[in-house]
Amino acid sequence: MSALLTVLSEVLIENNVLIDANKLIAMRSSGTGSVVAYNYTDDSWDFDTPGWVEVGLNASHMAGPHHVLFEGNYSQNFDSDYTHGNAIYLTVFRNWLTGQRRSFPDQSNIRTVGLAYGSWADSFVGNVLGRSGQMSGWSYTNHAMSCDGSGNNCTGNNGVWDDKNIWKLGYDPERWNMHPDPIVLSTVIRDGNYDFLTNSQHWHNTPGGFAIPNSMYLTSKPAFFGNNPWPWVDPATGAIYSLPAKALYDAWHH
Repeated sequence: MSALLTVLSEVLIENNVLIDANKLIAMRSSGTGSVVAYNYTDDSWDFDTPGWVEVGLNASHMAGPHHVLFEGNYSQNFDSDYTHGNAIYLTVFRNWLTGQRRSFPDQSNIRTVGLAYGSWADSFVGNVLGRSGQMSGWSYTNHAMSCDGSGNNCTGNNGVWDDKNIWKLGYDPERWNMHPDPIVLSTVIRDGNYDFLTNSQHWHNTPGGFAIPNSMYLTSKPAFFGNNPWPWVDPATGAIYSLPAKALYDAWHH
């Protein structure tokens, strides 16, 4: 199943399984004030090019989506396309973005986080990126990006794009010779994210760090977590616990 929001706002999509579709989530000129949280989202694919890694979590696909929170989800990636127009001010918080789909061969456009041209002022805080012990051949940022030694102050220095990136920012999936969108690079916030390529947590915008809250919309653990630990991802150490929606799906398929 997948979720499509059109001309809606302040919607809560929580504790669901979104799987085996082209766009698992699409917000077409909509979504403002919405929360997408604690969902298992996986196996997004194109029928004619199944090796192309489609978007897992996103709020885009027509001009207008803004101020949408993605919290505590599992997905192969987060990305924001510019098809029919751009999206801005999205927050991606305490998710596990693995960089790998469950059931398909990942052959092109492989990334944990992508932002297409025109995806401005998006925030990534407290996420866990990649898979432990499975990051051979990956790079931290795409080679079309040039950053300083700490990974900050990134600029687009060429139009040579590659695959298997933790961060693939400002790209144009229809014009691969373009340099990265400079506004994407200058407005993105990346703080407190842990990745399994460097096996460390990075603070790109706030070098001194800060206390990451448990949630951006909840005051206590959701009832559907039961006795399971919450939050279920720890961006300080990369520790991963159980997401109820994924545990339920896994139980169905064993």
